[in-house]
Amino acid sequence: MNTEYEKEELKDIETSDDGQMIEFQEISRGWRTEIPNIVGDLLSSGKISHFAFVLYFIFRKTAGESGSCWKGFRKLSQECGFSLDTVHKARKQLETSFEELGGSPLIKIKKGDPKKNQTDTVIIVDIWKYNERKFNKSLRC
Repeated sequence: MNTEYEKEELKDIETSDDGQMIEFQEISRGWRTEIPNIVGDLLSSGKISHFAFVLYFIFRKTAGESGSCWKGFRKLSQECGFSLDTVHKARKQLETSFEELGGSPLIKIKKGDPKKNQTDTVIIVDIWKYNERKFNKSLRC
């Protein structure tokens, strides 16, 4: 049977610190967007808003793991369902330096030339090492 995604069952069994057995069963997937868990922690601690989290998702979805996004504010506003003002404020939050990320922001901006009708380019900052450091210490359920 040919399907769009190869359905290969992956099994991984780990033991938590308290001796509990945890079995992970996943199906190999093709297209997906991964967001480091540390971004969820920034959301739950109030350091970024829900609007910024959704905008970050759109940026990652568009840019991929090590790419960039050049969508304009109007397009982002439409995709997120937010006002232009909310998109501007959310993007500013993502440009903020975070102690949890070693002083790095979640995104960097390369300004476009308005005279040439160029949009800004949003560059996704690689934060996986900070995510790894934080969550590699313990297994969470």
